[in-house]
Amino acid sequence: MIYPDWKIAHWAQAGGVTPYDLTMIRPASIDLRWSGKAKWQEPSGGWTLFETDKPQALFHNYTYLLDTLEYIRMPLTACGFVTLKSSTGRQGVFQTHTGLVDPGFEGTLTITLKIAEDVVFIPRQPLFQMWLQPLEAPPHNTYSGWYQASQNPRRPDNAVQTRVM
Repeated sequence: MIYPDWKIAHWAQAGGVTPYDLTMIRPASIDLRWSGKAKWQEPSGGWTLFETDKPQALFHNYTYLLDTLEYIRMPLTACGFVTLKSSTGRQGVFQTHTGLVDPGFEGTLTITLKIAEDVVFIPRQPLFQMWLQPLEAPPHNTYSGWYQASQNPRRPDNAVQTRVM
């Protein structure tokens, strides 16, 4: 079973999502917005961090890590799944994996995108959606990995060095 809108709204409003915006709630998901922070992979393999408050072009054949505006606090009784909104995917954007958000995770989410056609995104634009699925029982182990409490797009801890633009 997947959380319905009223249960998502209750969780989000109780501190599960910051900032909370009721207009982001859908019948079985919550829209997540781009923060304006991203990293793009250079042809050399390195990553460059940028942050903007203006419309930003993302170019085809590049990989980007986008950060969500929303800070997520997952309950211990559910996990989340993050995908592109269909309107985002129709613009020639591909999410390289479906994001699993583990019970106990806390932080902004880093979403990996591959761009097939040049596209312009606007900070605070809803690009992603997350739905929550309850667990049969709370897990014995909760998330405590590299991404815990993240607030910027993050590469794995063993990734190539990042430079700030």
